[in-house]
Amino acid sequence: MPQQPLAQVPVDATWEWQEHGACREADTALFFHPQNERGLSRVRRDRAAKSVCGRCDVLSIHAPDLPST
Repeated sequence: MPQQPLAQVPVDATWEWQEHGACREADTALFFHPQNERGLSRVRRDRAAKSVCGRCDVLSIHAPDLPST
């Protein structure tokens, strides 16, 4: 999903869920694959990222923004 410029972010957008997300303390590299990552390393990283999301208390708030896999 393309990121919107700040001028286009709705005034009523809420971001406080980010302060409580399980991903807040996780390494960001877990959620963004390196260029040309393939095979088992990508599968392992993807599973690890999904396990962080799986234990997240705010997933129901963030879920509409997630890509379907």
